[in-house]
Amino acid sequence: MFVKKIISNQSQNTINLYLIAVFFLMLALAAPWFNFSIANHTFVKSYFAVIGSGIIFLVSIFNRLSVQSKFLKITHLKVTTLILFIFGASSILWSVNIDFYITKFLLWLSAFFCFIIGLNLDTRRKTIIKISWILLISGGLIAIIGILQHFFQSFSLTQASRIASTFGNKNAATQALVLILPFSFFLFFSKISTKSIWLLSCLTSLILIYVVYTQTRAAWISIAFELILLSVLVLFNFKKIKELSIWNKSKRNAFITGMILVLVMINLTQLFNPESTLNLRTNTQTISSLGDDITNKKSPRYYNWKASLNMLFDRPIIGSGLGSFSHNIGTENYANIFTRGLQRSHNDILELGVELGFLGLLILFTLVVSIITSIIKIYKKINLKYGLFYYVIFASLSGLFINMQVSFPFQMPLPIVL
Repeated sequence: MFVKKIISNQSQNTINLYLIAVFFLMLALAAPWFNFSIANHTFVKSYFAVIGSGIIFLVSIFNRLSVQSKFLKITHLKVTTLILFIFGASSILWSVNIDFYITKFLLWLSAFFCFIIGLNLDTRRKTIIKISWILLISGGLIAIIGILQHFFQSFSLTQASRIASTFGNKNAATQALVLILPFSFFLFFSKISTKSIWLLSCLTSLILIYVVYTQTRAAWISIAFELILLSVLVLFNFKKIKELSIWNKSKRNAFITGMILVLVMINLTQLFNPESTLNLRTNTQTISSLGDDITNKKSPRYYNWKASLNMLFDRPIIGSGLGSFSHNIGTENYANIFTRGLQRSHNDILELGVELGFLGLLILFTLVVSIITSIIKIYKKINLKYGLFYYVIFASLSGLFINMQVSFPFQMPLPIVL
């Protein structure tokens, strides 16, 4: 009885959020802190993702065995998710490299576990507020470590690149934050205490500061797109938001203070390091250069995407199996001076096409449509107070969709688990 009380919420018979909180915090902090030779950052986080999600998955199954529920109710979202997972798992039959397949399949397995866990979560407003806090605190920890690395280069965490937090790659670090940041919007427009408002402002500011410090183009564009979507919601529902009486002086002051903190921290870098490239002109040029990568024949990304398309058209129907991109680059004559040694396509849609062909892409787009229609259906059924959370999920996933066009969020443990 004591064990069951620890692992489940007795009132709703759902997973205790403390387990979720511990899992996400450990996953955010997991890294080869002192010895890079033992394993790299991705492997360490993958181990935590698979083992942690597996444990919570077993807990969710344990909970479901004790009660009747609608868990087995068939929906188009569940069906399309299951079809994509089974098709990806079945690619072991035609995979060109079993070792790479196993590595990628473990990521897919952790995502599948988390999908089942999500179906078992309590969806009351009190619970989704707590889930949002868990995500924001995890993102805040990632940002704090990255900011410390920015100012103190002797920071002890072993890293493959500067200010990469616990990820070894600053692109990978910002991918998780692209997913997490919109939930601060949901909390700002929720009823929370004054102390919580200032904590929220601090965490949001730290995440924004770190994202700026990384100078990651994909993250900037993704977050800008998320802000546009959230602004559209406010503009078209201004009266309803005003009627909720959820915006007050404390939130206004916390918001303004947070923005001032972001501006001060950005300019602080200029003060201590005059040669820093953190300025509006350079950053605008950095963002615009991302578009040049598509057509610039001197850009590594151009050759990377070209090689990915060649792989896709060489095996167009079912691809060459999960994890096969890096194998193809290394052994199948797709490598050149720009792509030699690359492990990812830097475009998740192209990489999935390489692995599962056009059939896999068809299933993926069917899943995307299922997710969007499910969110719209839920949003229309409930009032703005509750629907805001689901709109934030839509904005978060939309931002990640933009990110995945030029990066690799779904090849990394934390984004795919989120």
